[in-house]
Amino acid sequence: MITIDFTCSIFTPESTENGDSADNGFIDPRWDSMPAVGDLIRPDDYERKIWRAGELREAIEQARQLDIRADEGADWFYSIDTNENYQTGAEYTYALHIVGVTDATRKRIARLLQ
Repeated sequence: MITIDFTCSIFTPESTENGDSADNGFIDPRWDSMPAVGDLIRPDDYERKIWRAGELREAIEQARQLDIRADEGADWFYSIDTNENYQTGAEYTYALHIVGVTDATRKRIARLLQ
């Protein structure tokens, strides 16, 4: 069983002044637009999707759309640069969380996200 979750943190100019994020939580793997503050899914409301090995390609494409990259050890997958909503000034960071794959598969995913 492979679970892949995407999370997002949103930082507004006001929240940054307070040293915190304005919102953070899960995003639906079928998203079609940048989430707004309040759109993120809380852990209690999140329905985890179970992915099959053949669907990893789809997850990797979604990660690429969010500019998610792997760290050197392939332990963490996150967006290197923030995405900015120029109308609101909010900045977005994304992360990919993978459970249930072998170390070799994790490293292959990391190479694909370089």
